Amino acid sequence: MGDTRRASEVQVPVYDPKTKQKVEDYTLEFWRSPHKYVMHRALVRQWANRRLGTVKTKKRSEVRGGGRKPWPQKHTGRARHGSIRSPLWKGGGVVFGPQPTDWSQKMNKKERKLALYSVIQVKAPDMVAITEIPFERPSTKEFINTLSGIGISQGKVLVIYGEADEPKKELLVKSARNLPENQLRGVIKSYNVNIEDFLSADKILVTRNALEDMKRLFIDEVNERAKSQLERMK
Repeated sequence: MGDTRRASEVQVPVYDPKTKQKVEDYTLEFWRSPHKYVMHRALVRQWANRRLGTVKTKKRSEVRGGGRKPWPQKHTGRARHGSIRSPLWKGGGVVFGPQPTDWSQKMNKKERKLALYSVIQVKAPDMVAITEIPFERPSTKEFINTLSGIGISQGKVLVIYGEADEPKKELLVKSARNLPENQLRGVIKSYNVNIEDFLSADKILVTRNALEDMKRLFIDEVNERAKSQLERMK
């Protein structure tokens, strides 16, 4: 378990995307330290759950046909056979052939939440927030100007929007999608944040709504448990 004896605070600067001026600092409070082991488990789980068991051969029971005995049991001079789908026949089933593998791993809900809590805490210094989505129409040029205006034009950027930003989501996605892969990690909703995207990004652009969503979804509950643990230790 991480240290829960003192809270740490991270100030996320919030900019007005139209004027490019900072309007406030959004405070994220963390009552426990990042749990690296759980973060690692969550990342490995995410990779494992992406794997597909795409190799498949048909067993004898799965091959089409073969319902009729190919020839009588006796008096033909040929070997005895009951089905043309026997593994002995061309076109028949495969014995001990590869089957699809389920590579998925399970993880408790509290562990998943702690992993996201930890990665948000680790990457919070790389976060920059904007008060709203400023676009009235899709514009990659305007999106690049916004990034430059708030000082995150260098490196790979992850963009996160909140539930309340849903009406303008398409404008944000279309404005960002023409950026090359070495500049854009992706555009995701606050409810879909994940370990890999956070760790792969150099900078994280979030809307203020997304910050509030992530605080409510992934931070507050872990903080409450950490405070309760601290109370019990007194």
